[in-house]
Amino acid sequence: MVNGTAFAANGEVPGIVHECGERHKSRFYSVDVVGRGDGQLRIVEIGDGQASDLVGWTPQEFAHMLRSHMPATSLV
Repeated sequence: MVNGTAFAANGEVPGIVHECGERHKSRFYSVDVVGRGDGQLRIVEIGDGQASDLVGWTPQEFAHMLRSHMPATSLV
């Protein structure tokens, strides 16, 4: 999540993550989601974006996404 906008390496952001973005106002964080046995998605963790893993992203893709959605002054 960057400035209230959700991103996913595969481009498919679950609705539950968009809802999280509407409620949680930090500027940069990760949202970990799992599927229950009945198919329902649940958020299991909201973490500091600086410590998130690059699951599905290349470092270049991740850096491009950040550069494109954060003002340069906030990256310093």
